[in-house]
Amino acid sequence: MTESTKPVSRGEQQRARAYAKIQHVPYAEALRIVRRGTDTAAAPDWEPTPAAVASWAAMHHLAETEARAELCEAETKWRTARESDPYSIYTGFDRDEAEAVREWEYHRAGRPIRLWEAVIEVRAAATSEAEATQCLTSAYTQRPLHRTVENHLIATELPDWDGQVAHHVTEHTPDAAEAAALAAAYPQAAFDADPGSTANGYYSDRHEIHVRHYTAALRALADASRAGRTPAPAAPPAARVDAQLRFWKARWQVEFLAAGEADARSRVQALAATLPAPTAVDGLQPHPRFGTGHEAIDARDAAEGLWADYEAGPGADTGERLAAHLEACAAAAEEQFAAGRAEAAAFEARLHTQPDGTRTLSTVDALDDVRAAARDLARGKNRAELLKMAEEKEYLARRFYGKSVATDGGEMRIERLEAAAALWRAMAERAPAPEVPARCQSCPNWSATLPCCC
Repeated sequence: MTESTKPVSRGEQQRARAYAKIQHVPYAEALRIVRRGTDTAAAPDWEPTPAAVASWAAMHHLAETEARAELCEAETKWRTARESDPYSIYTGFDRDEAEAVREWEYHRAGRPIRLWEAVIEVRAAATSEAEATQCLTSAYTQRPLHRTVENHLIATELPDWDGQVAHHVTEHTPDAAEAAALAAAYPQAAFDADPGSTANGYYSDRHEIHVRHYTAALRALADASRAGRTPAPAAPPAARVDAQLRFWKARWQVEFLAAGEADARSRVQALAATLPAPTAVDGLQPHPRFGTGHEAIDARDAAEGLWADYEAGPGADTGERLAAHLEACAAAAEEQFAAGRAEAAAFEARLHTQPDGTRTLSTVDALDDVRAAARDLARGKNRAELLKMAEEKEYLARRFYGKSVATDGGEMRIERLEAAAALWRAMAERAPAPEVPARCQSCPNWSATLPCCC
């Protein structure tokens, strides 16, 4: 059977479509090239089409000879990848990587710049863990600020050892001097403010006080930078503070570009200096996957922001430029908090109070109808069947909630699934246990919640 008469596999079709799109050639020609094999010797005279060269040159501001050379290099990498895994559908990966490397080198322009990461620990005083979370990890308070307003939140909470992001704070044990400084920085008005009805207290009166206290501290930093002086320390706290306050910390992982370790240390100290609260820097190191400086694909989402941060230069860390930036960040935090609080208030206004005190988007009558229908479905079911029905509803609720729930209708669907599941679980607990023969109880596969295995 000749090559032209062999059935075309699905993998060959996928590779041919990708090749045709990238190289601007007809699908039939792309399929013929793909089916000739992965050995570069099978097509020694391969050349990118004029349309592909022109497109690549225009996209990356290259001369045609440079564009042709880059496309040939990418083609070689592509063929190598196909040879190692000829059935892979990700044949465009090496082309994407080559483009990412080209973008990285375009920005680097021969300079010894690498991606670095560091951990900045920020500390504060608070009366509870929920309040500490508002102070240290909310989107409107203490975060390291990069040099451009639109990228001032390029920081992530440090992951736990299991790889999950730690959305919580931990207690801190300061020495006497630090404890006094942390207590002095606590806003006195927060003691008497409403902590809010939700578990985390977001958008409460107390949260607003902390946001305004933070933005005022940013503006004080701006004034000090403009005047070339150090911000004045907070006034000593009232006696009541010592009895109520505890001390907390959160750790932020920041990424930035630097041209060597000395430059990196200076940059991370400048990032830490944008935090009004006391800080400590730890874990400064080059990005572990950027040893060659060429694995730029990992940072493509944040690359433009990080390059903008770097190109702003050290001059943005002092004087009028830093002052203007801090004032802009303070205004942005206040604006974002006001918008979030208005949205939360609008959501709260749509909620209904259930007989057990919970607040739901579904009305009392709607959930009563759900429970009535669930009782009808449960009629005549035994304990095992009720538990199975409840587990199915809970699974559907978790699966739906795991997706992006952006509408009230989606939230109400989850509430109704959970209401039916809760009812069936309660009915299963009240249902009499089935009589199980002695021979079944001695069976290693027997379960009290499942039908007899025999």
